[in-house]
Amino acid sequence: MNRETMKYTTHTWRNNLILVMPLLLALPCIAYAEVSDKEPSFLHLWMTGLGTALLCMMAGRLHRWLVPVAAAFPALWFLSLFMEMFSADVGPALYAEQGNMYHLSACMALISLAGGAAWGWRHGRR
Repeated sequence: MNRETMKYTTHTWRNNLILVMPLLLALPCIAYAEVSDKEPSFLHLWMTGLGTALLCMMAGRLHRWLVPVAAAFPALWFLSLFMEMFSADVGPALYAEQGNMYHLSACMALISLAGGAAWGWRHGRR
């Protein structure tokens, strides 16, 4: 294949792509997406639960009133996570992809946060 033929083939291919691309963008397509890639991972769940439990324990050692302040935002984050996990549209798809262990891990991470907050409150300075 000589240079002139190769040059012609390349330009023809580019021209055809430029002509076909708007047509492809105009056609409706069904998008298949996973639900799991938009939700926190197992590691993120446990890092949030255990990290904030430790934070609540340290905050309780400083002052007792810091425990609810330290636990407020992570508790709201877990609330929003559970609202998505048990919603009618996202919940079944998430359960089908991740299984029962994802739900169990989310509950256990929240329990660790609550345990750390309770420990910090109990052993905190008054």
